[in-house]
Amino acid sequence: MLDPKGDTALYLLYAYARMDSILRKIGMDPAKMQELINKAKIVITHEKERELAFEIIKLPEIIEEFVNELLPNKLCALVYEIAVKVGEFYESCKVIGTPEQDTRVLLIEISLRMMKCILNLLGIQPLSKIQSNHYHTQILSLIHI
Repeated sequence: MLDPKGDTALYLLYAYARMDSILRKIGMDPAKMQELINKAKIVITHEKERELAFEIIKLPEIIEEFVNELLPNKLCALVYEIAVKVGEFYESCKVIGTPEQDTRVLLIEISLRMMKCILNLLGIQPLSKIQSNHYHTQILSLIHI
């Protein structure tokens, strides 16, 4: 559960914190994000953007399965896949200072909101920052059992 790699809570929280860090790095506050949401269009130009978008659009179906069939493992699988796709997206697509910045920032914001929603449904509080010297304590304090 505390392994920073693979299908673990720490991996998911690290992915969340990394996304939040990118948004902070470009100075994206809630007002600026709302302005971007209102004015920008998402234009998918890279395969990794497309793969992330395909994971994002699965949320309504997975939530419905979760509610109707009481299958929390479906939520776990989706949040993990989003974290993986976001990681692949970072590695392949520069976000800051590119012509595609608006689309890529919106993809990160959508992913961040989805992960927050799913983690909350699973009883895990997302972190905006993970301090490496105390991450085990941080993670254990956030999991509500």
